[in-house]
Amino acid sequence: MSPLRVSVLEREPALPGWARADPAWSPLVLGWTDTAGAPVGDALVLRRRVPGSRRFLALLPQPPRLGGLEREASLWRPQAVALLRALGAFAVRVGLGAPSASHAVPELVGAGRAPDRLPADLR
Repeated sequence: MSPLRVSVLEREPALPGWARADPAWSPLVLGWTDTAGAPVGDALVLRRRVPGSRRFLALLPQPPRLGGLEREASLWRPQAVALLRALGAFAVRVGLGAPSASHAVPELVGAGRAPDRLPADLR
């Protein structure tokens, strides 16, 4: 079981230009917390609905910002995929770009953030 938990954050994300240009994409922000409930990171998810269906394609243009843990996909990907599928995603795609600035959690913006809040075995 992963020491990280994922949930949907109720925040307005910064969208990439191509997503702003195409209204078919709707944004969603996923947030990860550690076992104590402290915020660890977040990721932008863009959803594109299938016409005539409630299902959607979920795209993470970049991996989440998790204080270095984003390289360990087994810590964050299964929970994110399970949550998105529960919300109606038929497929989840993750871009290969490097994580950019935090999308939603102001206290995560900055250099010295999550690693000191994580359990010692994950630092």
